[in-house]
Amino acid sequence: MTPDDAVMSDDWRQMSRAQLDAAYDNGGAVAGSAGITADWTARSEILRAERQGDYNVPYGSAPRECFDFLPADKPGPVLVFVHGGYWQMRSKEDFTFVARGALAHGVSVAVVGYTLAPQASIGEMVAECSLAVDYLVDSYLIDAYRDQPLWLAGWSAGAHLVTSILDHPSVDGALAISGIYDLAPIRYTYVNDKLRLTADSASRYSPSNNRPTQSSPILLSAGAGELAEMRRQTREFSALRRGWELPGDYRELANTDHFTVLESFAAPDGELMTQLMRWMRT
Repeated sequence: MTPDDAVMSDDWRQMSRAQLDAAYDNGGAVAGSAGITADWTARSEILRAERQGDYNVPYGSAPRECFDFLPADKPGPVLVFVHGGYWQMRSKEDFTFVARGALAHGVSVAVVGYTLAPQASIGEMVAECSLAVDYLVDSYLIDAYRDQPLWLAGWSAGAHLVTSILDHPSVDGALAISGIYDLAPIRYTYVNDKLRLTADSASRYSPSNNRPTQSSPILLSAGAGELAEMRRQTREFSALRRGWELPGDYRELANTDHFTVLESFAAPDGELMTQLMRWMRT
């Protein structure tokens, strides 16, 4: 197999389809991952039941073009979270639980939904996430929020999507957890059965191929127990951004995998949440 895409490492080019599938199969690599995600959904239901908010606010006309807004006790910084699921599964309702950490710090949270593959292309998903931020800033947030910092956060596919819209003029920075920043290998895995990336779209929508024009900081993170390809993607994208002389940091969290690393963001005193709050406040 000799793909024609430009990538940061040649290692994946030597893999068979079966090896590539395994290299990017996060669920298969973590025992009990189905139970972990089921627990996320249950915790999300509890938080929605106990916390007043605006749920299913439409920012577009498609069914999944909605967000949930959970306000802090008073207007302040806003964090926009984009969920993962390899661009083809899960929903915003599964991830309400991540808002608990930011809310404890007085930060309001918008959890964004978007159309999944194969109904939407990767480019359409990026456009939807940008549209959600447009709507939040221009049509939804009251005046008390308008001069407040607005940051992005995303996990897995969501990390790719928030990194792809880091140049949005209203965005001050981002936290990207366990993301994919070079889509070229994904073309040769089971993920692409629904995602349907081409050589052109994989190149066009890979953050590793697109130097941002804004110097917004980004905190890149991955679990130390994640698959090697996930760690490589994050590590090499961080190095690439340093070469572009863009601000940011890379954190590999000990004793965490692709799923448990998200707890460091969801917990008020988690390592990622603590670092994110430090950046947002400055």
